[in-house]
Amino acid sequence: MIGFLILLVAASMAISLFGTLLVMRYAPRLGLVAHPGGRMIHKQPTPVGGGTAIFLGLWLPIWISVAFCFYLRAANFPATLPIPENLKIQVMGVLDKAPQLAMIFLGGVIVYLVGLADDRWSLSPWLRLVIEVGVALMLVLSGVSVELFFESRILRGVITVVWIVALINSFNFLDNMDGLSAGVAAIIAVFFSVVAFQTVHYFVGGALCCLIGALMGFLVFNFPPASLFMGDCGSMTIGYSLAVLTVQFTFFQAERPYFAIVVPLMMFGVPLFDTITVMWIRIRSGRSPFIGDTNHFSHRLVALGMKPWQAVLTIYLVTATVALGVTVLYYMASSVAILVIFAQTVAVFTIIGILETTGRRKSGA
Repeated sequence: MIGFLILLVAASMAISLFGTLLVMRYAPRLGLVAHPGGRMIHKQPTPVGGGTAIFLGLWLPIWISVAFCFYLRAANFPATLPIPENLKIQVMGVLDKAPQLAMIFLGGVIVYLVGLADDRWSLSPWLRLVIEVGVALMLVLSGVSVELFFESRILRGVITVVWIVALINSFNFLDNMDGLSAGVAAIIAVFFSVVAFQTVHYFVGGALCCLIGALMGFLVFNFPPASLFMGDCGSMTIGYSLAVLTVQFTFFQAERPYFAIVVPLMMFGVPLFDTITVMWIRIRSGRSPFIGDTNHFSHRLVALGMKPWQAVLTIYLVTATVALGVTVLYYMASSVAILVIFAQTVAVFTIIGILETTGRRKSGA
């Protein structure tokens, strides 16, 4: 099992690396270049579209794995491959959900193409939002929905749509410094995969391993100083993929109803914190919440005196610190203990907010 997971990560990383090299070569010919100026803080024209490599690195191994599952069933699980019974159950579960996976893939293709079009032609944020909502509704109608402690399918569908759209935009917002969005996503995926394997969600864990490999391959060229940007096609693909995997993961446990709410909120604490705070700053200043600026979490850390790479590593550390708590929640017997850990997480972000505000006041920002 461990060997197979390592193979998944390695295969995804290799595909992503190769795809990244191709994008770096051909992106400028297609007009996919980010030029310095405005809120763009890089100093020279840089190719955009690395999300293509991430998309391929994620989905190619997933579909190869699904094809292998079909082979195993068709061959009636050959004796030459010693597969444990619980893994056979997972294989059959994957095949049962293959039509739903196809819908998820279709949604991923649409999100990727919209992001790519935005990288090339700068689409209206409202048009992007409408398409994102449409994709999320398509998934809900196909049966992709969160499982919570209330029965209303409509309310669960609304929460699913909001969650998917929120994460797509959160990782898009977070993509404002070299290596930031991809690195944060990779850290979240690592801890998320730990929880997936703890709870015997093997397919979700395997898909996360594919995402980890795809992000690692891309980060080779995106870590500061970046020679390639992922673009909206990358950040939107990351947000969509993690959102859907969160929905597909059965967090709900009847004996601990808060588990299904606390775990994803803690897991994605950093991108959600960045989105909420930057939108609050924009609205408070009388500006559109969808127009980019330099008020993100990372920018605020730089304004306090950090270098960009230091700000990125600091956010990595905050992400890992918050997500680390998620790995122990599964072993906690009571909802009270889970809420205590969640309260601790909220306290961490409150402290960060206080320090940021105090620093800006002292610097006159």
